[in-house]
Amino acid sequence: MTAHVRLASRIFAGDDGLAEWTVFAKNDPRSTLVIAGAGASENGVLMGDVLIAYDNPRIEIQHVDHPRVDQAENLTHILRQDSYSRIVAIGGGSVLDLAKAALYLESHGEFSTPKRISLSRRPGIQLVAVPTTLSGAEVNPGFGIVEANLFKKVLWDESLAPEVVILHPQALKGVPLRLIAASGVNALAHCIEGLYTLARDVWCDPLAFDSIERIVRWLPAVKQGPLSPQATGELQRASVQAGWVAFGSRPALHHAICHVLGSRLGVSHALLNAIMLPHVLDNVPQNAWRDSQDRVIAIFRKSFPGTPGGIADLTRSFIGHLLDSPVRLRDVWNGQVQISEVAETIASQVLVQNHPVRVTTKDVERLLGGAW
Repeated sequence: MTAHVRLASRIFAGDDGLAEWTVFAKNDPRSTLVIAGAGASENGVLMGDVLIAYDNPRIEIQHVDHPRVDQAENLTHILRQDSYSRIVAIGGGSVLDLAKAALYLESHGEFSTPKRISLSRRPGIQLVAVPTTLSGAEVNPGFGIVEANLFKKVLWDESLAPEVVILHPQALKGVPLRLIAASGVNALAHCIEGLYTLARDVWCDPLAFDSIERIVRWLPAVKQGPLSPQATGELQRASVQAGWVAFGSRPALHHAICHVLGSRLGVSHALLNAIMLPHVLDNVPQNAWRDSQDRVIAIFRKSFPGTPGGIADLTRSFIGHLLDSPVRLRDVWNGQVQISEVAETIASQVLVQNHPVRVTTKDVERLLGGAW
């Protein structure tokens, strides 16, 4: 377990954690660059607490759907020009990924897989994550970056896991409830996929099951309006644990699909998780995770008794309940993109090798057709 927990050295959660974090930050004076998503920058309470904690930071507001190479290059230039020793990233998974991408570029010089990945922290620049969605990016060392050809490259470097994570009690305030729901499905997908991936680490299983329980119980609260402090805290914890699962038990076909489609279609990673997860689960053989699957089914049926079907049907019903309607690929598809083209790209992704059965381009075409 410690191999996963140590990726984030300090996590401050809730009101008590917020007070402790302010003292912690005041005792750690560094020149600070704040990278805030457009939505997060409008959260006055959240931004105010950051400005109180960090003395006179520079603030860069970023409009990020999927982090691009040119955006990372711009931030890396700012880092080098003004010699900042801390980045505070405030926003959803895309903003946190952009911060990691800038640090990666500053360290490696280009977006290529490093020859050696080390658990040792890269000295000099501290990364502080203040997540405003449930992506899990606040604790894991992976990030995606979109190149000029709209290809999204996914890279991992364990030195990039944020050193400090702030689970601010007001972080989800003002975030569209549909986005919170979809990002919660992303966290759910990290956990479910972590239970059947060929890269599964059984030490992550307890975290996965616990997070699934919290998500299934608390995420439907978005239907009633703004989340209560308790629901916010429970979902933030689930997101952190799901992020650890995604690091320890690497994703497979499902996330390969979401990464490729997101960059090609310009659709949010969270929404694509909500669209694709039930369809991918239809294509996971039961013998790949029978015991774990039965336990996940029991979790769903505890909160939604009487719902018929297997894991794919239960997940489909849960997502439909959250988003008020079924979500389909045809609703977000870019007419200039051919299914056959993206299917070939998806089938060639490294993550696909973690799927329990061999996946061909034709398999991906059929899966996308089913989600249409």
